[in-house]
Amino acid sequence: MDPATGIGLAASLATLAEIAGKSGKALYRFTKRFRNGPEALESLYEEVEALRQLLDDISALVRYDLGDHDIGPQLRKPAQSKQAEMARDLDAFETWVADMKKNFEKPGYSERHLRARFVKALSEREVTQHRSILAEHRKSLDTLLNQLAK
Repeated sequence: MDPATGIGLAASLATLAEIAGKSGKALYRFTKRFRNGPEALESLYEEVEALRQLLDDISALVRYDLGDHDIGPQLRKPAQSKQAEMARDLDAFETWVADMKKNFEKPGYSERHLRARFVKALSEREVTQHRSILAEHRKSLDTLLNQLAK
């Protein structure tokens, strides 16, 4: 991979990892606020954390071994379009987490009232949808990492 392409890819992946990490930390803090919160949220946190780690790993590999690895033209174009899709999905996920957090941090609510709102607002379908999207991106990144590690 030429250095300019490698640097661009590393920077882009690092940015995506930062977004995933920020959202993951916010989600983690939010779920820990509620004892016995939905397990689905904890598994969603684990998924976003795994995605962040994978993004960090690929970014570091590309950054430090610019000339040694090439994803090849057959993977380069799909990887670039997947990056744009991942950026869009991570932005949507970040917004969802921020909105959820904001809705539950309004002053004057008792813990019991908040817990009831928590259960009502978080549909299993919505959490599963986000987890599925993140898992799909992680699978794509696993393919890219395997190609780079060859």
